[in-house]
Amino acid sequence: MVLCTDMSLHFQQIKNMKSMITLPENVDKTKALSLIVHCADIGHPAKKWSLHEQWTNMLCEEFFRQGDREKELNLPVSPLCDRNTVVVAQSQIGFIDFIVEPSFQVLGDMIERIVTPKSPTSDEKEGEAKRFEKPSEKRDIPAVSRPWLACFKENKEAWTALAPDSKPKT
Repeated sequence: MVLCTDMSLHFQQIKNMKSMITLPENVDKTKALSLIVHCADIGHPAKKWSLHEQWTNMLCEEFFRQGDREKELNLPVSPLCDRNTVVVAQSQIGFIDFIVEPSFQVLGDMIERIVTPKSPTSDEKEGEAKRFEKPSEKRDIPAVSRPWLACFKENKEAWTALAPDSKPKT
């Protein structure tokens, strides 16, 4: 389960989940949990600005210390680890736009797929298909709430105010 937080696997994981949620079969529980853990790991932009900013500062300091150590060892400095060149606001806008938002889109779609009841097939017995539903009731399934969208918008606006040259996608 810890490997699902490995960013080198990010794009393949998202691609696999996008594909899986379009299939008629049930969503694989292990892969669903892996996506949830991955989104939790990268999800600080889905929090209110005050928390997101704190997490960003702590993570950037961790990255910058790594870059400092790499310089001391005469190693190439890893991406986003050079405190002298990284523009934090722009990097966060890119992180939200290209990593976090697409991941949470798949997460929301996956949750919706899991909680939306499957339509009965012709193979199912009529009584079995309706056992949880009274004949007079119509089941309205509410859309899955995606509260993180407001946080993404708020946080991108805050970063944009700190880096006026950047233009986030809307």
